[in-house]
Amino acid sequence: MAAEIAQEAHTLEKWVKTREEKNMSHIAELFKRMPIEAIVQEQIYDAQRKLLEHEAAAEHHAALAEMYRRRMQRLLQTGMRLESAEPVEDTIAIDLKTGRRLRA
Repeated sequence: MAAEIAQEAHTLEKWVKTREEKNMSHIAELFKRMPIEAIVQEQIYDAQRKLLEHEAAAEHHAALAEMYRRRMQRLLQTGMRLESAEPVEDTIAIDLKTGRRLRA
């Protein structure tokens, strides 16, 4: 009986040690440094995603600006003149690559 208990205790200790080693290897894997190439690739992907998002937003805002410009022109043509209704500038968008202002 004592030998069986000792054997079970030994088996349990071995199991616990194995689990601790596996847990430590998982923790070490979490904090392992990424290779430089992987970091650069991740940053390139992130930059591409952000570029796409901002280009889509710029296109959306240019379309909104054009919509409001035409609305203002319609209102002015119907005789509903408001003092603040004149456009400050006729720029509808800015070319993201050149920085040049695009006009209506």
